[in-house]
Formats: sequence, C-alpha cells, structure tokens
Amino acid sequence: MRFLGPKPAFAFSMILSIAISAGQRSGAMELNILPLKISPANTASVVQAVTNFRCHIVPVQRAHGDSLPIVRPYCDQPAAQTTAAPSSAAPTDLNYNGGPVVTTAQDTFLLLNCAISCWGDPAGFLSNLYQSNFIHLTDQYVNVTTNRRYSVNSNVVALAMTEPHTMSEADVQAAVISGIRLLFPNGGGGGYNQIYSLLLPSGQDTCVAGGTQCYSPDNDAKWTFCAYHSAMDTTDARGNPIHVLYKVLPFADVSNGSIIVGRSVARKENLPTRKIICCPTRPLR
Repeated sequence: MRFLGPKPAFAFSMILSIAISAGQRSGAMELNILPLKISPANTASVVQAVTNFRCHIVPVQRAHGDSLPIVRPYCDQPAAQTTAAPSSAAPTDLNYNGGPVVTTAQDTFLLLNCAISCWGDPAGFLSNLYQSNFIHLTDQYVNVTTNRRYSVNSNVVALAMTEPHTMSEADVQAAVISGIRLLFPNGGGGGYNQIYSLLLPSGQDTCVAGGTQCYSPDNDAKWTFCAYHSAMDTTDARGNPIHVLYKVLPFADVSNGSIIVGRSVARKENLPTRKIICCPTRPLR
C-alpha cells in the first residue's frame, strides 16, 4: 500500500512548522503535576519485566554535509516484507505489512528531573495540534476520519531520579514503567490507545544497543540519533502484562559543531504521524 510520496511529505513538514508557531502563541494547557521519586533499587526491579523491546530512531543530520551512513540498532530493524513494494515507490513511501495501527490515543508526558517549562509548552502544542484539521493528514494511515481522536492527558508525571550521565535503554524503560504504575495504581495503562512521552533534561544523554548508539552531543563518535519512539511488553502495577508505546525526547537546541539538533526534531517525534501510527510495535520501511 502506497501512502505518501516526497512532495506531500515536504508540504507536511511545512504545514507542521506553521502549526507549531500557532501552538506556541496559545495559552498554556492546565496540567495536574504528579511527583514521583524513584530509587536505583526500584529501577533495577522494574526493568526485569521488560520483553519485546522495539524502537525507531530519528537519525542525526550533520552540518556541512559530512553525513555518515545510518546504522540502525538491533531494536530498529525492518519488518519482513509480505508484499513487494511498487517499483515506482519513493524512499518516503511506506508499505503496510500488517499489524495494529493507532486509531485513537491519549498522550501523557513524563518529565525527568525538570519542570515542564524546561521544554517550553509541549502539552499546549500537542493539544492544539490534535484539535486542528492538520492532524487529519494521518487519516490515510489509519482509515479513520474522526475529529479529536488524539488527546493530551492533563495528568503529567514529574519523575525525580538519580540517573547516570548516559541513560541506558533499561533506565529509560524503568522511568516509563514507573510513570505508568503511578498513573494506573489499579493496573492497566498499556495498549494502542495510550502513548507516553518521556522528556529528558538538558545535558542528559541516552543510548540503546548496549551503549553503542546514542543521543550524545558530548560524544560525537556515538551520536547517532536525536530521538526515538518505541514499544515494549512489561507488567502493570498489579503484575498483569501490558504492551506500552512511548517516545524518548532528548533536549533539543544543541550543537557540537558537526551536528545541530533543532526544536523541530522533538516536534516531529511528538507528532504521532506516519510511523508511530502505522507501526507502533514493529519498524516499517
């Protein structure tokens, strides 16, 4: 199934920039901040329940054209092709190979060691976006046209954790799971109608694949991605199995001379667009 070619994709990006500017001028969304302090011992126990971890990275784009080949981590490998792609397919096209899509969802912010103002007004931006006509560009991927099918949770988890300078994928998973268990003390919180957005503060690095592929402005050799969205199987507050969709959004507006990360990276990953809607569980090319 052919979804989107290069010209519509470019228009999509341009319209997104306009929507972002409009969202930033709007009033802040009223939020209920839920504090949660997590100990290292709690982190270690939580991640023991994680299986079936998948991810899709947003690769870095280097300044001055000195690009490196994109090497994707083990968690970001393409799904097996069940149908041949059309010979005329553009690199920006997607082929649907089965699996669930996100037709409706609530997006919940998880803040790590900083107030939500550290990242501007992400809740206000997403709320405005989800209520706009612009979000209907995603209709073609999910075969649903309902208005306001995506929303922002007014409950926000403020995580207080002592993290290493570089968070591993297990550290990230523990933060997400801990937030879910606070929000849903009686169990639940997973499924394809819940999306969690973990915002990392300035100076916080994070890696996947055993520390070989990272968001690391202070270590150019390992800096391979700017953000990623992911899925995992874990357990809820009652020990029951759940499937969790989440995004990891490191701090934007940084540069080390060869790589520049602007706010657009976080905005693109915050939009549940092509790949988080089309393939929340398995990467799709």
